[in-house]
Amino acid sequence: MTVWAIKQGICVDNFAYGSAERNIGVKHLPIYTKEKDAMYQVKKNNSDSLQFYKFARSFLESHLPVEMSAEELEEYFKADNDNFKSIGDVFARFIESAQNYQGAPNSINLKERKDGIRKILFNYDVSRVVKEYDVDSLDQEFRSRFKLGPSNKKSYWYRWSHSIIDSAKFLIKFNDANEFREFVMSFNSNANTRMALSLLISERINGFGFALACDALKELGFYEYCKPDTHLVDIFSKAGICECNKLDVFETVSKISERCCEAGESVTPYKIDKILWLISSGRYYRHDSIDDVKSLKNEFIEELKSQKNKWDFSEPRFY
Repeated sequence: MTVWAIKQGICVDNFAYGSAERNIGVKHLPIYTKEKDAMYQVKKNNSDSLQFYKFARSFLESHLPVEMSAEELEEYFKADNDNFKSIGDVFARFIESAQNYQGAPNSINLKERKDGIRKILFNYDVSRVVKEYDVDSLDQEFRSRFKLGPSNKKSYWYRWSHSIIDSAKFLIKFNDANEFREFVMSFNSNANTRMALSLLISERINGFGFALACDALKELGFYEYCKPDTHLVDIFSKAGICECNKLDVFETVSKISERCCEAGESVTPYKIDKILWLISSGRYYRHDSIDDVKSLKNEFIEELKSQKNKWDFSEPRFY
């Protein structure tokens, strides 16, 4: 284009190429600017993000169990504990997320043992937990109450006990739920600051990890968070959308959410997370009458890869 423009004496980027004689009566194309190119890329990225969201939601809706309607799906886009009123509520959410990995939920069986665990933890009183227990004594209390057998430091119960004690120590510094909420919101400037908070929590709480910290925050109603677990990492990396790591996935989901909003569709990272999680897990846990269904993760990934659209979520750049 540049060589052709020079030969034709066409103005490009406000400069006329060729001799002064050839510039007389020079032709003009619409002025190209780096800013215009960046704006085009922004619009394209917004469109790609919205298309990705609509594609994922449509895929999920087309594979819902026969007992469910698309309208009922909305129930899954509301966080489990977004109306928390006390540090005890936050503590309860933290320890639930702390066992939300691999085979821990089946081993700990929190749903069935919740009442007994609440009593052991003094109705989720972080001050009393810190005062009365250390990791070993809490593990022994669980084993005595639930007849779990000898202690094993590699067991889910021991690791969970460690997470519980660390969670109590982390949360004891907050006077009430509002102070904790303000603390979280102070990290809400952008995706990087939100990642920083999750990393901070993962450093303070043994066994919590980045993904579990995100899980706790999102289920407390901080909808700007997603949980970049195995399912999400698989989808985004195998479809070639981003690198195979949790931080890149978190950032990508944040970008998709922001750009959907810029395109006129209110879509939170939480909502994107939940759609992809339901596709991957087949667990419609808010409908007791529906058994778990087959995972559609691999089928969804193949559908993504087959799309002509390459799902470009990169940042626009000035060259």
